[in-house]
Amino acid sequence: MTARGGDVVTSDNIYRKLLEIKHSGKKIAASMGSIAASGGYYIASAAEEIFANPSTVTGSIGVIISFTNYQGLGEKLGISSIHITSGENKVLSDPWSDFTEHAEEIYRDIVEDSFEQFVQVVMEGRNMSKEKVLNLADGRVFSGKKAKSLGLIDQFGSLEDAVDYLKNELKIPDIKVIRYARKTSLLDGITNAQPVLDQPLTNLIEELIAAPPKVMYLMR
Repeated sequence: MTARGGDVVTSDNIYRKLLEIKHSGKKIAASMGSIAASGGYYIASAAEEIFANPSTVTGSIGVIISFTNYQGLGEKLGISSIHITSGENKVLSDPWSDFTEHAEEIYRDIVEDSFEQFVQVVMEGRNMSKEKVLNLADGRVFSGKKAKSLGLIDQFGSLEDAVDYLKNELKIPDIKVIRYARKTSLLDGITNAQPVLDQPLTNLIEELIAAPPKVMYLMR
């Protein structure tokens, strides 16, 4: 696993699917790559045993919602937004308007709910007290070496070590390892980039400005 995180819902969906597998009686071991932070660590918490390299970057237990605000630029350019809504909270994250304290309170509630969920996952997966998790859950990252001393991982090792662990646990001589990898080439990169290159600049700017905020388990 090499991941610096992702959106909250996707991370939780993967985590819960792994829990289903574990509760069915199957063994789960996680092998961390160079980075397994935030959403990556959230998912790894479902494993019975977590392996990492001493230099693996992990942790980053926390939640983020990011906004881009162009209000100052809009005032200089004479640009503003006009919205006709059914309620005052319908356009809280409009990038051309002032981001109010009221809007911050609403989004902070969402962040806190997702953060509480993250803390609960770590508590259950690592058999830790809430107090201990909260002491670690300020968004900071740890090396694999530090993470082991804190109880966030179990052993130093690679994917091969995780496989050997499962062999011993299941008492079977061999395990078939299936790797899912997306094959890409330079030509694929050029081909995939072409629709973006063909897209008018005005459309790209419009998509950038209109991008909705996302709740993320993400290392920044």
